[in-house]
Amino acid sequence: MPIVEVHCRTAAFENGEPLNDVFVSVHPEGGGNALASGTTGAGLNQDGSVSLGNLAAGKYEIHITPALPATLQGGSLQE
Repeated sequence: MPIVEVHCRTAAFENGEPLNDVFVSVHPEGGGNALASGTTGAGLNQDGSVSLGNLAAGKYEIHITPALPATLQGGSLQE
């Protein structure tokens, strides 16, 4: 089962500074209730990261809610 880990930074591809207090949730493809959620930098999560546990291989939606107004400039989804 793949481990879902999300890293939030001020710039894409391992550049920029880590962003904390970003709420991240994983949902089934097409929407529905969150399968897992967490906040970057909270608890055991490292700066700018959140671990959402193990999910079966498949397609999912990742919802990201920044703590401050923000604009997505670029990014990557990595296995």
